[in-house]
Amino acid sequence: SETLNNIANLYETLKNYKIALEYFEKALKYDEESDDDESRSVTYNNIANVYSSMQDYDLALEYYSKALKIDEEADYQEGIAAALNNIGLIHHERRNFKLALEEYSRSLKISEEYKDKWAIANTNNNIGELYYDIKDYDKAFEFVRTGLKHALEMKVSDLEMESYNILSKLNYAVKNYKKGYE
Repeated sequence: SETLNNIANLYETLKNYKIALEYFEKALKYDEESDDDESRSVTYNNIANVYSSMQDYDLALEYYSKALKIDEEADYQEGIAAALNNIGLIHHERRNFKLALEEYSRSLKISEEYKDKWAIANTNNNIGELYYDIKDYDKAFEFVRTGLKHALEMKVSDLEMESYNILSKLNYAVKNYKKGYE
């Protein structure tokens, strides 16, 4: 299943979603035959990611919810946090900010309990971007700076870049143009 997921992820990266879904479906069949719930949850998340990339948010939510159910039944907290964050992203894309914030907040709480710094940084950035979108810039700065702090501590360049990009947009929004380009 892992190999099939990896092949599918490559096709997803190439934006060849149809073939990616075909490989994910093969992985899912293998997961179901082997009764591997953890792997099935990962595959559901991956399928949801493809549907999200295709902007088919209904199917993305369906698959994220399937992953969440498996993770909850197994009490797999990191998986629960990831699924909640992903569900938050869908609500955020749909501009349902209240629901997105609820899911992000639940995800962040779990990630903080388990001291998952990557998830803490990522979710703080997502919350910061949400506050940016609703023009609550003070809260946006607060969350993104927290995300950046964790990203810098871990030296994770993609999360650092994401934080700096959001901070740049925030500084521009508050007309702090000099800081926006630093």
